Amino acid sequence: MLLRYPGGKSRGQWSNHIVDTIKSKYRGGVYGELFFGGGGITFKLLKQKVVSAILINELDITLARLWNAVIKNPHRLNDQIREIKPSVDLFLHSKDRVKRMVGSGMDALIVNRMSHGGRGVKAGPQGGADQKGKYKIDCRWNVNTLCKRVLTCSQLLNSVEIIGGKCHAEDYEEDTGHIALAYLDPPYWQVGEELYLHSFDEEQHRRLRSFLRNRRNWILSYNNVPEIRKLYAGYPMKVGSIAGNGGTKKGSELLIMGTP
Repeated sequence: MLLRYPGGKSRGQWSNHIVDTIKSKYRGGVYGELFFGGGGITFKLLKQKVVSAILINELDITLARLWNAVIKNPHRLNDQIREIKPSVDLFLHSKDRVKRMVGSGMDALIVNRMSHGGRGVKAGPQGGADQKGKYKIDCRWNVNTLCKRVLTCSQLLNSVEIIGGKCHAEDYEEDTGHIALAYLDPPYWQVGEELYLHSFDEEQHRRLRSFLRNRRNWILSYNNVPEIRKLYAGYPMKVGSIAGNGGTKKGSELLIMGTP
């Protein structure tokens, strides 16, 4: 909706399948999305009025600040969006602040919407530093569209109880006692460094596996690689496809279920 992501799950048959799986497992209580990112799955659930209470968490502090602005001050955020004049210099300034984790929510939005392919701090400016590319730095900064999406996201998030009243910016292991069913979409195995400010090394992937070992109330999406299939051997898995910039990537994702 508001943010662009490679492999984002705001649309497509695979995201619909994830939502349907959550709906089949959800029995009320708090739904938690612990690697919130762009929140594609949560927003679909909210549109369908599936959940009544949510806990959302995003370790990237600037993204968490953006979502908290959407939750608490959407009109002020829209005023700021209207004042922005897209430029390569603005993108580079915001990118530096996000990388140093001192950026604002607006910095996070600028970097996401003005980066090539929506890859944020892992990419250069849309259109290139010299702006000779086909699509320029402002091609994804449509003020009216962004402002409408901010208000839509704010209305959806505030249509249910938000645990803590905000998007948390903590490790996924924190504050999970409230959660009746968790959806987790962690950084991809190996290629995460190419996509995320906060990627996982092998030990962090294994730590997530240990965290989930004694829990049954979770649904997990990952890239479809032998290491992840081995790590979660014995759990029900389904293979699906996500749409990327180059089209559909067949068999590119796994959905792993910790519930029977």
